[in-house]
Amino acid sequence: MEQIAVSAGVAKRSLYARFPTKETLFRVVVRTYSDQTLGHLPDMAEDASPLKDRILDGCLRVLEVVLATDVIALERVIVAESVRFPELVASVEAARGQALRYLGGILERGREGKARTSRKKRAAEDPAIVSAGHLWDLVVAPAVRAAVLAKVPCGLANADRSQVCARVDFFLDGYRGSVR
Repeated sequence: MEQIAVSAGVAKRSLYARFPTKETLFRVVVRTYSDQTLGHLPDMAEDASPLKDRILDGCLRVLEVVLATDVIALERVIVAESVRFPELVASVEAARGQALRYLGGILERGREGKARTSRKKRAAEDPAIVSAGHLWDLVVAPAVRAAVLAKVPCGLANADRSQVCARVDFFLDGYRGSVR
């Protein structure tokens, strides 16, 4: 907290007055960043391009956000501190939920040809969100892991686009089979 206070140019006491714990500060940082990035991804409801192109574009937009240097740095902190502070994981899962809703919206429009009409289902019961979770696991998670482990540099430019395309194709083969 001391380093954060120095970087922010405020007294440590002022920082603690606003954020009583490290977990509170972390939660606010993750939520704010997530809202400002994942929360503002473009709505693709009017996009008439093929489903594969929309999914690929959506995945690349999500990857652009989650492969940012700051996000990867936060991910490394979470990995290092999650045993001591398991509540940190909830903040990251909330951010992931925003990405899943975004990708799920693309999938739902692809299936029905229109935007979903009901958002009242719990995420665990919503087939589009469940499918978006599988898409995340195939496309986004491996890229994030590689960046966290420093196997590749941070940033979308360092993502293997051909691998992203191949994983989207693999996902679509299974997804199309599941909605028939």
